[in-house]
Amino acid sequence: MKRIGVLGGISAQATMDFEARVHRVAQRLVPQRWNAGYPPMVVWYHRRLPVRVDDADRPIVPMEIDPQLLDAAAWLGRGSDFLVVPCNAAHVGLPALTRAAGCPVLSMIDVTADEAVRRGWRRVGVLG
Repeated sequence: MKRIGVLGGISAQATMDFEARVHRVAQRLVPQRWNAGYPPMVVWYHRRLPVRVDDADRPIVPMEIDPQLLDAAAWLGRGSDFLVVPCNAAHVGLPALTRAAGCPVLSMIDVTADEAVRRGWRRVGVLG
C-alpha cells in the first residue's frame, strides 16, 4: 500500500476532516484486519499561512509560497509515495510544492474537476 504524505495543518480542522474521510473510505474499500486496512499516512501540521506575509500578516504580492512549507514538502516527499495538500489556498504554490517534494502532489482542484466531468456536472461551486 502506498504511503500518503499529508501536508496539512494550515487549517487544522480541514486536515483532521481529510484524515477521517480517508479512513472511512479505507474501511469500505480495503479488507480490515485490526489496523492493517488503513493506508500509511505521514501528516505534517503547518500552522502558518501557506504564503509569505509581511509584518502585518498580509500576503506579500506577488504571492510566494512560505519557505517553511516548501521545507515541509521536501521532508514529507522523502518518505511518501505522493503528497496531498488539504488546503485550497496552498494550491497557489502547487508547482513549487511539487518540485520541493520530489514526488507527485495531488491537486484537489484537478481531482475535483475530473470528478465533476466524470459525473456529467456542468456547474459546480467551490467553498473555501
